[in-house]
Amino acid sequence: MICPLCESDRVTSSDLVQSCSAPFGPPEFYWERKDQCQDCEEEGDFEKYFDNEYSEAMHRSSVASVRPILNYLEQRGMSRALVELSLHLRRGTILRWELGEISRAEITLLNLTRALPDLIAVSHNNFRV
Repeated sequence: MICPLCESDRVTSSDLVQSCSAPFGPPEFYWERKDQCQDCEEEGDFEKYFDNEYSEAMHRSSVASVRPILNYLEQRGMSRALVELSLHLRRGTILRWELGEISRAEITLLNLTRALPDLIAVSHNNFRV
């Protein structure tokens, strides 16, 4: 491995277990690599190993947040059918989400409805407040 700053090959690496969690999601663990140049003391993830591990852990946490968010909404009287209808989603969208097929935009929409559950009622009323 080569240091990106001084191009030295005197680099040491260590792997650490870290955790992260998406909003409303459980913690997920991933490996983080820390590289350090022995000549210039530059530190970082020189091969971008961390980026992929972190992104995958955040995605796992986001997917795991779907059911708890939907349960939270249901406890407040908002069924999955009402959520789909109010947000103008195709029938079966929430089932697809629960099976792990969810995009980042859909996760954001779901997080917003969890943080601001009144959005469901406002959307259901065509945004008339």
